[in-house]
Amino acid sequence: MRRITFFLLVPAILVLLSCQKEPAASFTMSATSVSVGDAVTFTNTSTDASSFVWDFGDGSQETIENPTHVYTSSGSYTVSLEVTSENGKKNSTATNTLLVIDAGDFSYAPMPTYIDTDITFTDLSANSPVSWLWTFGDGGSSTQQNPVHSFASTGTYAVTLEATGAAGVATVTKNIILTNAANFLAGSYIASDSTVNGIINYADYVTASGSVNNRVTVGKFGAYSGANVYIDISGNTISVPAQTVTCGTPSGVHTVAGTGTISGNTFFIYYTDTYESVVYYGKVTYVKS
Repeated sequence: MRRITFFLLVPAILVLLSCQKEPAASFTMSATSVSVGDAVTFTNTSTDASSFVWDFGDGSQETIENPTHVYTSSGSYTVSLEVTSENGKKNSTATNTLLVIDAGDFSYAPMPTYIDTDITFTDLSANSPVSWLWTFGDGGSSTQQNPVHSFASTGTYAVTLEATGAAGVATVTKNIILTNAANFLAGSYIASDSTVNGIINYADYVTASGSVNNRVTVGKFGAYSGANVYIDISGNTISVPAQTVTCGTPSGVHTVAGTGTISGNTFFIYYTDTYESVVYYGKVTYVKS
């Protein structure tokens, strides 16, 4: 009787095994093109599957149902998912292609960034781009690799670079703050002025122009009171456009001009002072107090 039962069970088991459904592998990806370092989420959409083996195409594997993976190198990767039925006898495989590109990057100068000043943007993208699209956030754009752009108003602008190479488009956005250099430089200073009379130290106030961007006015110049000489600012460079002023005690007519540099809360100017057809040379250093 036992032998008969055994022979009856074997065909039944074989029938059950043969009737188990065939799994069908499938999956979705959170993106089909990403930058190096971005996380990609893979979602299993297979049917009749109980185990999973993911191969991300870069030498890494995973066995959880819905993994997340980060690629550290650019390239085109074939991602595969192999699923197996509950009894382990049947399997199915699905594949998708994922493009990973080097992240775009750029730099800009001079810094800090001022309105009405030429700013040079330099492409630093690593995906060997052959074309570029810059959008500057103020309505302006450029297709040059390293464009020069100026902004007319203060504020924060989202500058975006789309650098297209053989591996795809690398996109990067940076927020750039534009300020009026006149407002930044305005304030009270202690000046150390090398003049024809030696080195003279005095207090002075730098006033922001209300009508010209990136322009300030100093009360004294060459230690002469009432000079009200204006200075133009471009990045970290300043210039004193040639101008004739009446100043000093006794009052005299001076023609002044010069150039200099800003460093933090300090700026200096090398200047010439032409008075009664004689040219004098000097240097003044302003330190914000």
